Parts: sequence; C-alpha cells; structure tokens
Amino acid sequence: MRARSLTLEFAPLLLLLSPVAVTLPTANLLGSDCNGDATITAVSKLPMIPSPPETNHSVPMIPRYTFKVPSTGAGKRGIAYEDPAQARAFDSPAIGWSYNWNARPPPSISVQGVGISLTSLGSFVPMCWGERSFATWHQDAEWAIRNGATSFLGFNEPDHAEQAHLSPAKAAEYWMKYLQPYAGRVRLGSPATTNSNQPGQGIVWMKEFLSICAKLGCTMDFLAVHWYNTDPVGSAERFKEYVAEISHLAGGKSVWITEFGVWGASDAVQAEWLEEVMPWLDSNPTVERYAYFAAINNHLVNNGQLTLTGLVYNS
Repeated sequence: MRARSLTLEFAPLLLLLSPVAVTLPTANLLGSDCNGDATITAVSKLPMIPSPPETNHSVPMIPRYTFKVPSTGAGKRGIAYEDPAQARAFDSPAIGWSYNWNARPPPSISVQGVGISLTSLGSFVPMCWGERSFATWHQDAEWAIRNGATSFLGFNEPDHAEQAHLSPAKAAEYWMKYLQPYAGRVRLGSPATTNSNQPGQGIVWMKEFLSICAKLGCTMDFLAVHWYNTDPVGSAERFKEYVAEISHLAGGKSVWITEFGVWGASDAVQAEWLEEVMPWLDSNPTVERYAYFAAINNHLVNNGQLTLTGLVYNS
C-alpha cells in the first residue's frame, strides 16, 4: 500500500478503563454543515464510532484517538491492505510500513499517493506469497529493489491448506530458488506461519522448515508469524507468550508479526485489546514490526472510515 520521514506518536500506558479524548469533526458528529472540532471524553469500552456521513470533501477529515504517553516503537506499526481506498483512512506518522500480500502495490492509484510507489504508507514490503507469485517474482523483485525496497516477506501461511500450503521441505526448496538470490541485497523474512497447534502446523512447521533450511544454507534475517485468537479473555497474555516463544526460536533474529487479532470480537473489545498489547509490542526489543489485521471492511475500517479499533491503531 512517497518517500517521507515518519515519527511514531503512539502513546502507550493507557489504563484500560480510563477516559480518553477522541477529537472528531463537529459536522461528522452532529450531521451539521458547521466546521470545527469537538472533543469527546469516552471510555475505551464504548461501541464503535459510527461512520460519518458522506461529504463533498475530496479528502475526509480523520478522527484522532488520543493517548497520553509518547511511544518508543517508532516505525514498527504497519498496514496490511487489499484496497488502497481503505488504506487511505490511515494518516498517522506512526505508520512505518505497509504490505498487500503481493509483490507490488496496486498500479496507477492516485488516492493520497497510496499504491503509487514503494514508499506509500511508509515503506512498502513486497511478498512472495507462494506458487501463485513465482511466474513474475524475479521480475517483480528486481523492480522492487530498483524502487527502494529493503525487505521481502516470504510465503503466506504455508502451513495452512487454504493459503500457500507448502510442506517444510518444498518451502525450503522454493526458498533457495526464489528468495535466496536476494540475500544480502534486501532483508529476508521467513514464511509467515499460523499459530495453529494442529499437527504439522504453526511452530512445528516453522521448526522443521528452519532445520531443513540450515542444511541448505537458506538466509533469513527475521522470522514472520501470524497470531489469532477467538476468546478475548486472557488473550493478551497468550499473545505475549506466543511472541516470546517465537522470539526464542528466532535465536537473536528479530520478529515481524504480519497478521494478528482477536477474531470475531466486537470493535470495542478489539480496541481495548490493542490498547493493552501495542505498548508491549512497541517496547519489546525483539519485535521489529507488526501489522494488525487489517485495513479491510469490518476490521480496522468500514467503507473507508476508521472503526474504533482503527482509531486506536491510527493514533
């Protein structure tokens, strides 16, 4: 999903039930034609803020969800997106990078610069998704490097039957053919596995892949993983424990969490959950980057407008 310098302004340490200030355009709140802002004091458990009515403005004003303490996690937060029109909702300097599960951003998109270059929404990170990417991957990779790419992401959930779906041995073979040629030219991220505890999936898959790769001479500069949970109760601690386990497996390499979330939880619950885990991610030295799922309808955005969870993420 324009070259610019980004400074993270997210403020951690917000108590989960403490009031927060949300500044929204008055016209968006009241349906009036007046200009100006209104500051509302709300509790993080409030339901999602309704999408404002359509206006004639070419660029909608984006509400700001205010935290109290500046973040130390500059550049970590990323945007995973499919439609640049959804990604345009994020204007925070806290956003340091983006990706779209493809090798290139969408061409010829003129919405706030999204998709025009590798530097839209921070630095664009190409992904070699899996077998569907191979026909044009080397051409795409060279194009990306010429245009300033500094990192590549490996295969998307190869341990999942409905995603890249590769055995550890086949993934290692493909790695040597499609990713290894770029070692030393860009930083290479491992295939991103699920957190499934089913046989042959999740960490088990990753361990076998790394073992095979060690014999083949694969180069990986960081490990990429996904994490989802459907039960919000206690999930923040489960998430932290999983990241700690992956960090140990990484053996000193950094970790990218390229998808994560509390699947199926309400907007308010997800927003509260992010308030708890983002400060931890920002202060964790082993976590280099993370991207909450995702700039997609019914998640961080709805029809181009930020949900409450999106407001927290865009803070």
